[in-house]
Amino acid sequence: MLDYPIRVLHVVSKMSFGGVQSFIMNYYRHIDRSRVQFDFTVQSTEKGEFDEEIIMLGGRIHRIAPLYIDRKHFTIDLEALLTSCPEYRIIHTHQNFMNIVPLAIAKQRRIPVRISHSHSNYRATSISKTLQRAIFRKSIRFFATDCLACSKSSGKWLYGSSFGKHDNDAVIHNAIDLDHFTFNQEIRREIRNKLSIQDKYAIMHVGMFSPVKNHGFLLEIFNEFHKQNERSVLVLVGDGKGRATIEDKIHRLDLDEFVLLLGIRNDIPHLLMGADCFVFPSANEGFPVAVVEAQATGVPCLVSKEAVPPETNITGNVHFLSINDNPKYWANRIFSLSDGFVRRDMSELVTSSGYDIKTESEKLENFYVKMAKKG
Repeated sequence: MLDYPIRVLHVVSKMSFGGVQSFIMNYYRHIDRSRVQFDFTVQSTEKGEFDEEIIMLGGRIHRIAPLYIDRKHFTIDLEALLTSCPEYRIIHTHQNFMNIVPLAIAKQRRIPVRISHSHSNYRATSISKTLQRAIFRKSIRFFATDCLACSKSSGKWLYGSSFGKHDNDAVIHNAIDLDHFTFNQEIRREIRNKLSIQDKYAIMHVGMFSPVKNHGFLLEIFNEFHKQNERSVLVLVGDGKGRATIEDKIHRLDLDEFVLLLGIRNDIPHLLMGADCFVFPSANEGFPVAVVEAQATGVPCLVSKEAVPPETNITGNVHFLSINDNPKYWANRIFSLSDGFVRRDMSELVTSSGYDIKTESEKLENFYVKMAKKG
């Protein structure tokens, strides 16, 4: 007989804005919290943007030493936490190749359900990293009871080519709340009025200012596009340590008047409805939820084929180009996408593809309950 709610301990670096955190929070908001409750180990003394919401939803936040900086004290802290909180029978880790550390600790503490989750898909940058990955793939199934991923390609990246051939493998979609993202013409008019872009062609990007998001290349694309269409703007949503570098490049390209830096926003669905094209030239990604959100609003998307997996294209509105192609080629492709494009409701396609959070959160909830019964 299970005691409800089942408390799932998520291992993350910090509950701040980011792809992994947004994934977890999307499911957390929609799961039946009388059956399953989320708690978190965070590896920072700084407050995360989601901390208050987590507490409001009934979750707990445990602060432990950072794994990447101090593995010894991370181990001590996590062992102490699992000893003092025997109610945790499920641990769900979100740190890619470092998942093996908390999972090994959890196995030693006899936690029966130990979940590894892959959220990325980036190349190794050294021989040592390549060797580390090979060791991980050989040993992860000894420590993890279940191997999850945001996409097939992300699963193969973390667990090897055999991902999907084991009974305990599963893809958990980066699902979204369609109630917020279904296209609305009136909302489009309102947001374009607020941004004073009523008669402009608006290219949009959502992502933190970090090298993998490739903002520098995005600016070069927009610069080429703007040469051909002066009534165009680039809308950048997000923030991060790389923002100053991007602001400097905007100034050097003399685009200050035509690039809107909106920072972190809570009205992304409305902003996407106001956009005319979504451009996402990342160098590395797992399964970018931003591309799913953009598709749900019906906007055409142009993305990098090196980083964005093919299964991201759930509506037929995603077009793939190489980041090795020159910016002018990308700009010309944006022009071709805008020619005769008619925006339409994508709700049915998104739902049938498995990206409606209402349906998917129920599946994850039932998965946790099933695993807890086994444990």
